[in-house]
Amino acid sequence: MERKQYIYTFITAGLLLMIWMLYSVIQPPKWEATSQNGLWRGDYNREAGAPKGDWIGYLYWHGEKEIVFTGAKLIRNGEEIHQLEYRNDKLAEENNKITYIHSWDSMFQNKEDELQLQVYWEDSNGKHEDLINLSPKKRLFVVPSWLY
Repeated sequence: MERKQYIYTFITAGLLLMIWMLYSVIQPPKWEATSQNGLWRGDYNREAGAPKGDWIGYLYWHGEKEIVFTGAKLIRNGEEIHQLEYRNDKLAEENNKITYIHSWDSMFQNKEDELQLQVYWEDSNGKHEDLINLSPKKRLFVVPSWLY
């Protein structure tokens, strides 16, 4: 009898894990990428622990020196859909994260969309811009928002 109970427990746990993975795969994807020069990383994802539908895009600076972040543009299929401008946020190794967009629902559910994030910044050498081509990434274990 104990062996049967062990098998039932194992099968139940396996089924629950498969259901959780299936639920996670059908959720909108997380979008992320790194700039070609490796100085910037961007993502757009559902904020864990936040109310249902709370999506945030973050930019991360990976350079060694302090810079001034001056703005960003979000482009979908060649069309600008969001602009963050007139910023003068200082970013450095220890303070390297900034929010570039906050929405209440996933703005990007079509995995065929081409998303680009144009980043504008300045350092002691002048003004610069970098392009980040965001790609959808499947998520295998999304915690349902009703558990928060």
